[in-house]
Parts: sequence; structure tokens; C-alpha cells
Amino acid sequence: MPNRALLIKELEKYFEKRVFAIIFNPSYGNGISEGDEVYFRYFIDEIIKKEKVTDCIILLSGFGGNLRTAILCSQILREGISRYSCFIPSVACSSLSYFVLQSNKLLLGRRSILTQIDPIFSYDGDDLRAIKHLNDPNPKIREIAHAMHNPVFENLKRVIKTRPNVFSKEVAKNSQQGTEYLIKTADFWMGKDFHNSGLKFSDLERLKVVYSVVPEEIIQIAKQLVNACLEELTIEDQRFVIQTNRIEDEMYYGGFFYS
Repeated sequence: MPNRALLIKELEKYFEKRVFAIIFNPSYGNGISEGDEVYFRYFIDEIIKKEKVTDCIILLSGFGGNLRTAILCSQILREGISRYSCFIPSVACSSLSYFVLQSNKLLLGRRSILTQIDPIFSYDGDDLRAIKHLNDPNPKIREIAHAMHNPVFENLKRVIKTRPNVFSKEVAKNSQQGTEYLIKTADFWMGKDFHNSGLKFSDLERLKVVYSVVPEEIIQIAKQLVNACLEELTIEDQRFVIQTNRIEDEMYYGGFFYS
């Protein structure tokens, strides 16, 4: 199995700053879960603050999960790190996009995927996207859809209007003066045809997202790291890992694993 900490160090050599990977185990299927804010606060208190990290790369991979918890955890990162970029070498689904929204910059590969962040709810055995049922003829479905959608949209507005975020500087100013940009962002990041619809480079540019495309050789190193973390997650039967560059002995590569 590749040494995960050494792969982190390879990425740090390229980016010339600290790199931390947050990888979710797809076999659990639920991604980030209620209560995960405890682990993110630990990460900030025991690693970021003690090691005086002021600028870093957060590599993300996995499914979304609990939307409210993802929003909270992304806010914990935002408040705990002066500056960070989000690196998506393969895929970050649904609510994990909030880590991107609250970052200073997005880093991704040519085939990286960011999916929609709209909330989904279950009704009568069906999973329904809230944004697609705001005008549903069934009043009960309509009520649930608004209850699910409105807080998420309000939080999206908060992120857009409050710097730092992943958008260019003029976005926050323009958003204070009207709703056109806010509606456009909701359409692109919440309202595409399918929940798994990905954002294209043209979407990111129209939304004025600050992003860079990472060279393919670096993407491949990052994917090796993701796969090594996933292998260890499977062996340990854990839900996600926050991987660091620590090498403490031959068997421990500085990953903080959580069930």
C-alpha cells in the first residue's frame, strides 16, 4: 500500500504549502454525518492552530451527506484557517460543495466533478429534489420542499455576500445590490436537471468562481492518495479520514480515522 503521508508530501512540494486530505468512504453511502463538527473542531484545534497553519490545500473526495452539518463544518474550516484552497482531483458530491464555496480558490482536474447542492427529501417512498417541487400541486410536498430549500438558499446567499469565498471580489458587492447573481448561482449549483449533474468550466466562469486547473501528473498523485485512503478506510471499516503528512512509524501515516 502506498505511503499516504509521502503522497501528501509530494503534493506539498508542488503546491508549496501544507496539504490535508478529507476522504469519505463510499461504502458508507452517507458522507458527512450529524456530529462531524466535533472532528473538524479537533482538526482546527490540534493541527491547524498548534502547527500555526495559515494557508493550505484541502483535498476533498466523497459523497455529500448531511447538509446542515456540511455547512457547519465548512464554516468551522473557514473560521479556523486564514486562507485555504479546495482541491477536487476526482469528485465532491452535493453538500461537500460547501467546503468549496467557503474556500478562497478551487483547484481541479479536467475531468473533476462537482455536483448539485440542492437538498433531497423522501415522500411516500420517493426521493424528491426540493428545488424541483417548490410549486408542486401537492400542498404537503410543496410545504416540505420550501422548508428544505429555503434555509439552504438563504445560506448560499450568506456565503456569496460574505468574503472570503470562492467567488471573485466583485461578486459580493454586486450581490448586495440585487438578486440576479444569487438566482444565477442557485440555478447553476442547485437547479440543473439532475442532482448528480456536474458543473462545467463554463458554469464556473459564468459564476465568477476563482479556480485553476491542476496538471494531470499532480491529479494522478492526488488520485493515488485518494485510493490509498479508501483502501485503509475499508481495512479499518471507518467512514472518513483527515489525512496529514505525519510519518510516526512504518505502520502509521498520520491519518485521523473516524467511524
